[in-house]
Amino acid sequence: IKGAHVLLDAWGQVDPALRSQAHLRLHGPVFQDADYAAELERQARTVGAEVGEGLDRAGVQAALARADLLVVPSLWFENRPLVLMEAMGAGVPVVVTGLGGMAELVEEGVNGWTFPMGDAAALAAVLSERVRTGPESMAAVSAEVLGFPTWEEATDQVLEHYAACLASRGSAG
Repeated sequence: IKGAHVLLDAWGQVDPALRSQAHLRLHGPVFQDADYAAELERQARTVGAEVGEGLDRAGVQAALARADLLVVPSLWFENRPLVLMEAMGAGVPVVVTGLGGMAELVEEGVNGWTFPMGDAAALAAVLSERVRTGPESMAAVSAEVLGFPTWEEATDQVLEHYAACLASRGSAG
């Protein structure tokens, strides 16, 4: 559902000279579908990528600290996946499927890029351009970290909205 095979297909379409200038590593739970995980491992070896293990919270943060780019090639509508929010909050630019809530969060060339769902050729073009222009261009894109509210701020906003709804309901009756 996250489209890892689409990412690997796209990576295989990137010119080998460009692929040699970058490193692609996938992370996620491999225990959910052993056959799919084995196919991803085979595909990754073929295109010179690596499949890593699933990560805990600290592992996600460490991986994002090392990343120049996060790719989420989901094959279904997603609202705001946590890993996307974490990447954007850490100033890591993203490449996401151009639909649903993920696409609404991405401002092309400002905090990331989009591509049509399942379109490995389009994703390959985005990845090729990102590798060609180098990490400096991605760092320039990610320099403006999005100001997402903290959990406490988000909770306060919900409670304020709830109180306003209750107050308007009381004044209407």
